[in-house]
Amino acid sequence: MKNIKVFIITMLVAMMFCITSFAESKITSVSVSMYETKTEAGTIYEVEPKTNSSSYEITDSTLSKDYGDWKPGTKMTYDLTIEPKDGYKFDTSKIKNISISNGEVADKTIKSSKITVKVNYIPKVTLEDPTNIYFKEEYLGVWDKVDYCKMYEIQILKEDDNGDYKNYKTVKVTKPEIDLSSYATDGNNVSFKVRAIAKDSDQSNYLKSSNWVNANNSVSSEENTSYGNFSGSGENLTFKDSEGKVSGWQQINGNWYYFDPNNSNKAAITKWMQSDNHWFYFNDYGIMQTGWVQVNGYWYYLNPVSDGTRGAVLTGWISVGPSGPWYYLQTGIDGPLPEGAMYTERSTPDGYYVDANGERR
Repeated sequence: MKNIKVFIITMLVAMMFCITSFAESKITSVSVSMYETKTEAGTIYEVEPKTNSSSYEITDSTLSKDYGDWKPGTKMTYDLTIEPKDGYKFDTSKIKNISISNGEVADKTIKSSKITVKVNYIPKVTLEDPTNIYFKEEYLGVWDKVDYCKMYEIQILKEDDNGDYKNYKTVKVTKPEIDLSSYATDGNNVSFKVRAIAKDSDQSNYLKSSNWVNANNSVSSEENTSYGNFSGSGENLTFKDSEGKVSGWQQINGNWYYFDPNNSNKAAITKWMQSDNHWFYFNDYGIMQTGWVQVNGYWYYLNPVSDGTRGAVLTGWISVGPSGPWYYLQTGIDGPLPEGAMYTERSTPDGYYVDANGERR
């Protein structure tokens, strides 16, 4: 009888060992990496969801949009299925969140035998280098627009006495162009280099800067330039020559500026200014404008001819071509529009009708 008891106990112990050996190990945490392959510049990074675990694996992955339809910064969604490997199961009491590297969990379902999770991912791209850099006009450097790019960073380079070009100033522009006329003012040659960048911290999460590209050409000041350097910016812009701040009208590389002696010799910026009984308009950079300009919703025509009144507001009937069309610009201050503003969709004082484009019919 004693031998039978011993045998039964031995069998029970053996069964317990067998049960223990076949028990599944519990997985208490799950992490996934959205692994990026950085493709060539201008091509969106390819992405593969990965896990390095020895206890679970990704068994299915589907995308909300085909890779060919991705756009940088536009959210894409992966539907992932994660399953435990043999001998393992997910501990639903311990796993509350799924750790996603380079992505964001949008939704999840956790079971001991399977996890399904929606992962949001933001496609990224390295911006291409600017190409086809040349001077469209004497001082206007231009280049081809870079795909996805809304901002360019530019280093203004000035030649020193040794013939080396050194960084003088770094600026940012939204258009693929830079006007160097305000930098070529001291007799030194001026050039630049440019790269495509993200426009803000949000874009920098998915747009990576291009390489710097040199213009490989330079400009210099014209004889009409008042030699010196600009100082300040915006409404505090001034110009200093060897004797100090300049005042009044100054021609710098073909552009006219007005440094107001009644305003600490600061440049007229984004405003009208009257001089010698004529009105002139200056843009955001302090440059006197010519031709058609739109200000506060009205169109004006500023004399483009160098006849002593270049830039002055014209009034009355004008034609910008040899055979028209003809436009009427408000004469004097006693009228329905500001002085010099173009008439549209109304009759002129002498009885003609002008259409929505201001053209006489």
